[in-house]
Amino acid sequence: MVRAGALKVCAITNVYNEHFNLPLWLAYYGRQLGGQNCIVVDHGSDRLEGITDQSILRTPRGVFDDRARARTISSLTTAMLEHYDLVLYTDCDEFLLPDPARYDGLLDYFARTDAPAHTAIGLDVIHDVLAEPPIDPSRPILDQRAWVQFNSNLCKTLATREPIRWGGGFHASSAAPAFGDLYLLHLKCVDLDVWRARAAITRDIAVPDPGQGPHHRQPDGWYVDKLHERARYDRDPDLAAVPGLVQRLAATARRDGDGLHAFAEEIRPQRLMRLPRAFGGQF
Repeated sequence: MVRAGALKVCAITNVYNEHFNLPLWLAYYGRQLGGQNCIVVDHGSDRLEGITDQSILRTPRGVFDDRARARTISSLTTAMLEHYDLVLYTDCDEFLLPDPARYDGLLDYFARTDAPAHTAIGLDVIHDVLAEPPIDPSRPILDQRAWVQFNSNLCKTLATREPIRWGGGFHASSAAPAFGDLYLLHLKCVDLDVWRARAAITRDIAVPDPGQGPHHRQPDGWYVDKLHERARYDRDPDLAAVPGLVQRLAATARRDGDGLHAFAEEIRPQRLMRLPRAFGGQF
């Protein structure tokens, strides 16, 4: 196995006016990998929050084509693999965390696992609007939110040692799925006010096809209803159900006509799971 200190890992994200999420992304991946190893691909933001020693690649503002974004990031990832042992991509509200009870961060995890690509276990971090106050961005997010929901749409192969080709939304890739102890914590639903503020931005983003990303352009009340609905879900005291859900999902892996691996079933149980205390303080 490669020593964590000898492993060179690069993180990439793509943003447009991500005022809440970008500082969190930069702080977390900068702490894990070093800010100089983080690349922000900016699609014409009005301003960028929290930039220090990270690299910025600016692309001109225009129609947001998710498939074109996937092609751009795929090409950039392949290029950066000329210089790094492993490259990961996440959206700005996605945080890859290895099981903190077993690994000391991302470098330790990747050094102790030699798979050519890594598929994350996708969990939405949920704002329990009936019990939890609005998020305080000055405090660690995972100290303020206790509940997550398994979401197969977030079980994405996002870290690779080899050139990769992603499809739109990064839900499918040329790399075969390979699960381990790597989680993807998604912050879209982490706070009602933050979610609604982000929706006010994404509603106005021009897309080439009206059917592309309709969940980003819902009316304001939709977000309120969704979180109130989830706050009434049944609860599990831990993540014990996750291995069975992952096994069930992995059994549906298929390769599409473009040669990309994806899952044929969507699994999003209507119940919440308590995040173990070990995850607290991670970001």
